[in-house]
Amino acid sequence: MFFIAETTPESLNLKPRIKHASIGESILDMVKNAKYSIDIGSIYSTLLNNGTPTPSDQIGRSIYNELVNAAKRGTKIRFLLTKPNEQFQEPEAEQLAKLFPKMITVGYLDLNKLTHHGGIQHMKCFIVDHESIYLGSANCDWRAYSEVAEVGIFGIKSGDAGQYMQILYNYLWHEIDSPSSHQNRISCDYESSHYKDLPMTVGHPPIQLSFSMSPPFFKKYGIESDLDAIRKVINNQNEGFIRLCAMEYSNFTYELHGHKFWGEVDWMIRKATMERDVTVHIMVDHHDIKSFLPRHSLQTLHGYGKICVKTIEFPKLQPDIPFTRLFHSKMCISEDRAWVSTNNLTPNYFENCSGIGCTLFGTTLAGNKMIIELKEIFDRYYDSEYAKYLELS
Repeated sequence: MFFIAETTPESLNLKPRIKHASIGESILDMVKNAKYSIDIGSIYSTLLNNGTPTPSDQIGRSIYNELVNAAKRGTKIRFLLTKPNEQFQEPEAEQLAKLFPKMITVGYLDLNKLTHHGGIQHMKCFIVDHESIYLGSANCDWRAYSEVAEVGIFGIKSGDAGQYMQILYNYLWHEIDSPSSHQNRISCDYESSHYKDLPMTVGHPPIQLSFSMSPPFFKKYGIESDLDAIRKVINNQNEGFIRLCAMEYSNFTYELHGHKFWGEVDWMIRKATMERDVTVHIMVDHHDIKSFLPRHSLQTLHGYGKICVKTIEFPKLQPDIPFTRLFHSKMCISEDRAWVSTNNLTPNYFENCSGIGCTLFGTTLAGNKMIIELKEIFDRYYDSEYAKYLELS
């Protein structure tokens, strides 16, 4: 069974009040039912709130406690995280590994080894028993399960989809620095002949989907890149709508000796609206336009053909808690396809960060229903009082 789930920050005035499954509660159910293995991908792990107490941090504590229970009953757990630095520290995952050294392993991915340009481990996922999966925008963070706008896809007993995602996870695991425990790395099979043909039809009721991955380093193993996946969604659309959202958007790379234009997504959108009469709605979090390059990137798009750009800002918690009340969902939705991803729409995320995407196809009733739900989630925010058209001045 596959379904769409989301996190909606509490007390927002959103209409219509569509009720989807909760990302946090759905992950909690997966962890509770885990028998053999739990593989987690995230930038960092912050399930416990060590700051200002709030009722919304309960879901993180519950998932943390269930991970402890899973380790106690013999379930092996792996955390795939970005290499610690001043911004990202990992005391929580390391403490769990010290508590259960035979059951929990923390692996750190250094993207410098793959891209030579830096970047972070940005794949967000849970894979349970090689068959039940989550992928989406939410980190392994109590805030992502309660106070940040997130979206993701779940597959429970997902068959070939779970096995394929496990292969992708193992590719990244193969590249980690030394594990934090004495556990050996799980070996990876690099033979692309073991992959099922994509798109694959899975689930009951059936849906058709495909997976993609960043950085492009993995294309040599026959894995579609995230950039190619979003290109197919956009280029396949004639007339109608494309809905595109992320926390960040930019068409410039950040270089020490000057910035460089990167027009991959830009040109896809411009060609869609000018050559095929597509209406494009873009939405990003308001913090993104505080910097010149992202703001300039979006200003050159807003009003071009049928392109409209909105920024979205939610009221802060009182007292304010850092990294909450953000719009963090990452989607590209056409009339009959939808790409749900862990990537922001910037060159760094496509080229230098690890990430994963899933393309849904509207070729079955269940797949079409999921695409419609993603459109509804996007429109609910885009048409809300919190989203404003981008100012050109």
